[in-house]
Formats: sequence, structure tokens, C-alpha cells
Amino acid sequence: MEVNIISTPKRKIYIISQDLSFACEIKAMIYTCCNAYEYKTLVFENLDYACENLEMENFIDLIVIDSCGMALNKTPLSISEARIDNILIIQKKNCPTRPINIDSKVQIINKDDYSCIENAIQSTMENYHSKDLAQVTLCSNNRILRLTQSDIIALEKIEKTVLIYTKSKTIKIRGSLKDIHSKLNNNFIRVHQGYVVNLNCILKYEKRSLEMEGLKSFIPVSRRSVPTLKDYLMS
Repeated sequence: MEVNIISTPKRKIYIISQDLSFACEIKAMIYTCCNAYEYKTLVFENLDYACENLEMENFIDLIVIDSCGMALNKTPLSISEARIDNILIIQKKNCPTRPINIDSKVQIINKDDYSCIENAIQSTMENYHSKDLAQVTLCSNNRILRLTQSDIIALEKIEKTVLIYTKSKTIKIRGSLKDIHSKLNNNFIRVHQGYVVNLNCILKYEKRSLEMEGLKSFIPVSRRSVPTLKDYLMS
């Protein structure tokens, strides 16, 4: 399998509220929690129009619905067909709201409790950020592939390509070892000009070579990398 490496796609977030000042505050909370450039955030005043847009989306990570003032149409609104990860419904006590049928993870929060709203958004954003750190995103033949980083054993540079050895398969990537390594977490270190390894997959280090979990051949360690590698292994 030959693939090209790409950056992690932006997560998609919908904010639906007739109170635009409140929507801006929610948007600011999202930007404060994580890097704003990691997210594509859209604001809608109309719930029905937002749901029309949902039909054109493959996946939405988070929808924040300010349900106050959306009781004019008593017909239950179903958005169960959309693939939505999390939904936060913001409402005031004794405030009439439009019935919503939802098949997603839902939290209902009092609109007057800003601290609770902020904590819910921060928790959701941090969870997404952790997921992004745990995965690396690749593109192959117009398909997006996401590899769990803990499944990656090692990377090997061969001319202008890189082999990614995982616990289940080997993937061939066009690109530089340095660029791909920069997208991985701190569990990966470069032990040789042509190799990057997952520290959690090392079985044995001996005579400047590494025995790796799931690999038959040993991986060489350059003299220059020995001190750094030993520091990691002893820590």
C-alpha cells in the first residue's frame, strides 16, 4: 500500500443559536481550549438550516445547540441520520424548547451555568486533542487512513520512500522520514539516519541494535544515538 502523508483534517463543530452574542462566547471557549486552526466552526441561527447542512457532511464532531427560542415548531426534529459524535444542548429552566430526537452522546446544560458549559466544552476538546495525538492521518488514493500510533513499531527510510511497520501490516509512504517523524508523538525517537522506533515496542538493546516487537530483523543504532536511546530506556 503506497500513501502520501497529510496533516490531520480539521474537526467540524456546529454552533446553533439565535443569540449570536452567546454563539460567539461558545466559539471563544472552543478556541481557548485548543488551537483554533484545528477546528472548522460554523454558526447557525436556524436549526432547520443547520440540519440541511448536516445532510451534506460525512461527520460532525460536536454540535452545541442553544435550544431557547426554538419552540415555534412543535414537530420533533430528528438529526439521527447524521453521524455526530457529541451534542451539547444548552437550555434555560422553564424555557419551552423544540423536541429533538437524537442518537448521539448528549449533555443537557443550564444556559445560566457558564462554568458548567465551559467545563463541558473543555473536556470535549481535550478528549479530541488526545485522540489526535494518538493517531496519525494518511491519504491513499483519495481515501483517508488513520493509524493508531501505538500500533506503529518502526519506520524505515528507503531512498525517497518510508516503510511504516505496524503490528498488522507494512505501509509504504512517499515522503521524508523527518517529516513523518515530526507528526508522531514523543514515544518515537530516531535511532539511525534511516530508522525511527517506537520506544514501547523495544524488546532488547544489544551491540548497537534493537530487537523490536513483531519484527524479525534487528534495527541498527548509530553511535550518535546511543546516549539518547539509553537515557530513554533507563528513565
